[in-house]
Parts: sequence; C-alpha cells; structure tokens
Amino acid sequence: MVTRSQRMQPIAGLQRDKEIQATRVLGESRNRYLSQERRLSDLEKFMREYQQRFQAEGGGGTIERFKEYRRFTDRLNVAIQQQKKLLEDCQRELEQQNRYWSEVSSKRRALDKVIDRFRHEEVSRAQRREQRETDERAQRVRPGISGEE
Repeated sequence: MVTRSQRMQPIAGLQRDKEIQATRVLGESRNRYLSQERRLSDLEKFMREYQQRFQAEGGGGTIERFKEYRRFTDRLNVAIQQQKKLLEDCQRELEQQNRYWSEVSSKRRALDKVIDRFRHEEVSRAQRREQRETDERAQRVRPGISGEE
C-alpha cells in the first residue's frame, strides 16, 4: 500500500527541481547585476581620471582640444547614464528573481513539513497497530494459561 507521504514524493521532487532552477536563475541575475555594477564603476572611474588628466594638462590649451574634451565627456556621460539605467533594470530583475526564489523555497519547505507530518502520522499509526496486535496476542495467550490452572 502506498502511503500519503510516498504519494507526495513526486510533487516534492518537482518542487525541489523548481527551487534548484530558481536558485540558478537568481545566481545568474546576481552575477549580471554585479557585472553591470562593475562596468558603471569603471566608467565613472575612467571619467574622473580623464577629467583629472585634462585639468592637470592645464585645461587643454586650444579651443579645438577643449571641444574634443567636451564631446568625449558628453559621450562618457551618456554611457554612464545608460549604464545606470541598465543597472537599475538588473536590480529590478534581481529583486524579482529573489522574490520568486523565496516563494518557491517557501512552498518547498511547506511541502516538506507536510510530508514529515504524514510520515510521523504513519509511524504513529504503525506503532499503535503493532501495540494492538501485541496486546491481542497477549490476550489470546492468557486465556490458555489461565485455563490450565
């Protein structure tokens, strides 16, 4: 006879697989976020260094050099803003994946608790059945003993 806990095992297995998949996707999302965060940091660092070099050179000297500096810093600023937006998108995705993983994990834990409760009930029933059978055997033996007296 298949017990309730045994019938729940395939469902629990599917939920564990779902949790493993959600954990993998969450890890990938976290890695993307960290990678984009490093790119933003690199861009901002490059901008600061470029500005410091330009100022250390005395502001560039010619108007043409200054225009080139402005065009380049404008492009860098655009890249930084785009990177910030990308980082925000990655953060939203990471938060969404974290919520999903949390839900899946919570469902898996709840399912495990139900299965554990079923197993505990099954063990208790088996112990009560064994005790009842032992008591019945003992009752059958006693009349025979008391009948001999």
